[in-house]
Amino acid sequence: MKRTLLSLFVLSLFLLTATHTKAAYTKAITVDPILLLQWNDLRFRYETSLSSKNSLALDLELDNRYNDVVGFRVGALYRWYFRDVFPVHTAGLEGFNLGPYALLGFYSWDYPVSNDRRERRTNVHLELGGELAYKWVFGGFTIEPNFRLGFPVVKKGYYTNFYYGFGVGLGYAW
Repeated sequence: MKRTLLSLFVLSLFLLTATHTKAAYTKAITVDPILLLQWNDLRFRYETSLSSKNSLALDLELDNRYNDVVGFRVGALYRWYFRDVFPVHTAGLEGFNLGPYALLGFYSWDYPVSNDRRERRTNVHLELGGELAYKWVFGGFTIEPNFRLGFPVVKKGYYTNFYYGFGVGLGYAW
């Protein structure tokens, strides 16, 4: 189901970008299919330009890594676009970028207390880290490979001491 929805989303982006041309893109919305296929997490990201060299991105993640755990995370990412390192001939959301992020997660699951009884348990997760990426925009369609390194500040015992991962944001810019 998720793969079908993701395929329809990517196909609609291709169709929408065929007629849209603009020099500087100041807003973008993306989905990360690598995160979905690898960890069963669905991340939606909205990014808006604050100036020609920085932006603010807001994330919403639906976490479905474990069958009995329901979770979602909200996050923010501040980015600096380094146009001098890898020259890009635009002032929009394109090129090499780097920035810190914060994620706040909320989880809920049924915990077996005995053979007959289960309790509803909840957990809060706070993660801080950084992300390195390069964004290409082709007629409104965005491709953004990224690398993320994060450190849980508030966590449960089953979380690791740090998180790293690669992803690819696919979406639409305007």
